[in-house]
Amino acid sequence: MVYSVSRREYSYYLYNIVFMVVMLCSMTFGVVCIPPDDLGDRSSMVLTIILTCVALKLTIAECTPKIPYLTIMDKFLVSQMGIIYVMFCMNCFVARVLVPRYPSETVQNIDDFLSAIWMSLFIAGLGYGAKQAYDASFPEKYALSDEAGFMIKASALDVRVPEPYASPAAQKNSGMFES
Repeated sequence: MVYSVSRREYSYYLYNIVFMVVMLCSMTFGVVCIPPDDLGDRSSMVLTIILTCVALKLTIAECTPKIPYLTIMDKFLVSQMGIIYVMFCMNCFVARVLVPRYPSETVQNIDDFLSAIWMSLFIAGLGYGAKQAYDASFPEKYALSDEAGFMIKASALDVRVPEPYASPAAQKNSGMFES
């Protein structure tokens, strides 16, 4: 069996894609500075940011190979767009449900509270995503095992002969053929 691990240099993606998307996503929290009853300005800000993320995703898709599964970068971009979408839904909820029913001071406090909770979840999600990306980037710290229980080194090319296919001398020495 031959096993190898190949790594891609990730600093380009970190600085040119991840950092930009995190900045865009964190800008959506700026809608808290716009009054809650001004749904038009809040919506236009969030929709502009999500369209920017979609354009960035399409640009990235042109530069990366077409594969039938989601990469870590794809999952990250989709999750960030989901965060922006939920912020848009929260703005609609505040403007359409809370503003007509409650005084402006109460609505502002609820809006600030919801934004603080959402920002905490955003930061926690970034931490979780960073851990997932780190674990995927450095697999050599884990010992892998295939279905037969043979240990595989993930840090280097490792050629092993499984026990059932070992040489007759090795099988004789292991006590498999007792006469």
